[in-house]
Amino acid sequence: MVAVEHHMASLRERIPLRKRKIIKKSFFKVLMMSFAVVVLSVIYFPLLDVLTEDSTFFQQNRHIFDTVFYLVCAGLLLFSPIYQYLYYRAYFYDIDDQNVIIRKGVISKKEITMPFAKVTDVYVDRDFGDVILGLYDIYLSTPTSESGIFAHIDGVNREGSVELRKLILERVNKVQNPPS
Repeated sequence: MVAVEHHMASLRERIPLRKRKIIKKSFFKVLMMSFAVVVLSVIYFPLLDVLTEDSTFFQQNRHIFDTVFYLVCAGLLLFSPIYQYLYYRAYFYDIDDQNVIIRKGVISKKEITMPFAKVTDVYVDRDFGDVILGLYDIYLSTPTSESGIFAHIDGVNREGSVELRKLILERVNKVQNPPS
């Protein structure tokens, strides 16, 4: 772990992620879970109607089955936003004199320490969801194929993306082209 002086704010604190990132990461998952809930409803209610016709057990406990069904559906719909909120809270990035440090993950935590000496490019990228929500992603390229997967900071505003890119490129140039 890289020590950061206590009086200095981390880069994540100075250039924060936007909370809109939670919406972006959750939207399509919630949409898919809503579809799954509709499909489950189409299966569940007719099935339970058939079971309650011939069984007093199912008739007497129908409210329990319905409650469990609704709780499962609510859990499916709330899982992604809650997970994305926790992911957002755990997301950390900072720089020191030689590296960019990025930590992310809720259950399976990942950390990448990217030496400036290995960075070949720093670029800003936006997908459709980013454009709609005003988000920008900063990617660090290296000669390895895995850098694009892990070495990115996603979900900053426009000003933050410009500042992050500039800051990282300055450090990259300083490390790769030291003054003579």
